[in-house]
Amino acid sequence: MHAILEALDQEPLKVLHTALRQFGAFQRLVQTKYLPRAQPCPISMDTQEAQEAVEVDESRMEAAAQTWAGLSEKERQIVQKVTDRICGDGQGEELAYDLDIRVQPDEEEQESECID
Repeated sequence: MHAILEALDQEPLKVLHTALRQFGAFQRLVQTKYLPRAQPCPISMDTQEAQEAVEVDESRMEAAAQTWAGLSEKERQIVQKVTDRICGDGQGEELAYDLDIRVQPDEEEQESECID
């Protein structure tokens, strides 16, 4: 799932919109640009490394949520399907839920600003 989040975080929204309009393009983008990892994963991390990894994951999730907010419903469904294909069944729905939770407070704030 890290590769999907990284793509949502790193790619410009315009590139994502284009990739999500073409069948299979988003999946190819993720697989070719974000999945191949030449870096070995350390067997054990010290506390500092673990904390830094958590902070990077949180930062990436926040950035991905902002991108998620700019996607159409159809584009979000494509991201979910690609996540399921790459990460396993159910992972796309889990990712969508996590991102929706992060987006909701922003949407609620915008609605309250319109009312004021």
